[in-house]
Amino acid sequence: MNSKKIALYGVVAALYVVLTVIIAPLSYGPLQFRVSEILVTLIMFDLGFSWPILIGTALANFFSPLGMIDVIFGTVATLVAIGSYVACKKVLPSDKFWQQAIYFVVTFGMVGMFLIAIELNIVEQLPLFETWITVMIGQVAVLVLGVLLMKKIYPRFVK
Repeated sequence: MNSKKIALYGVVAALYVVLTVIIAPLSYGPLQFRVSEILVTLIMFDLGFSWPILIGTALANFFSPLGMIDVIFGTVATLVAIGSYVACKKVLPSDKFWQQAIYFVVTFGMVGMFLIAIELNIVEQLPLFETWITVMIGQVAVLVLGVLLMKKIYPRFVK
């Protein structure tokens, strides 16, 4: 890995943290709209972005009102969603961008947010199913925006 790529990964991790913390009331809890999740869609284009996203998630969650439990749950949820996406990406046709995008959004929206709903159910005694729906809505909205945005700018971004 070259120094340019390492620097890019560092910028993405730092940007994830800043974008999460700067809108902190919206970044945590049962009604989330984490703008930084737009960066997660970079994983669709290059799996190498998994590491800066994981690191950014862990660091951003240190600022969560839930503390260390959010660092653990949030990072594990991201790791599980990435793993699920990577496992199925191998069987999805690589030339079908929109199939990949739909699976990506579903994986991160449903799988990752289910783990976050479990966390909020345990820590804040929030109803599991309703919490899953509310965190999933925010996640899916941001990811759809991210897919549309990254599809447009990523080819220029990596030149």
